Amino acid sequence: MHNYDERIEHLYDLTKMIFADNEVTGIEAKVLRKICYGLGFPTDNVEKVVDEAIHLVLNDNDLEEFTKAVKYVNRI
Repeated sequence: MHNYDERIEHLYDLTKMIFADNEVTGIEAKVLRKICYGLGFPTDNVEKVVDEAIHLVLNDNDLEEFTKAVKYVNRI
């Protein structure tokens, strides 16, 4: 099992991949939610985590900023 920071890094990389074409479709957001479940993020926070992940990548935040923000949203 990956530690929490590694899971956030995977989420960061995957979010950047879905934003590679400079847009995030509804289908891509749905896939990202499923990935969050698979990465072990708490089910009651997945929507918040996905919304924040997309927002952070859209605003070109780096991994360090991304990690801090996701931890804050997830309160860890």
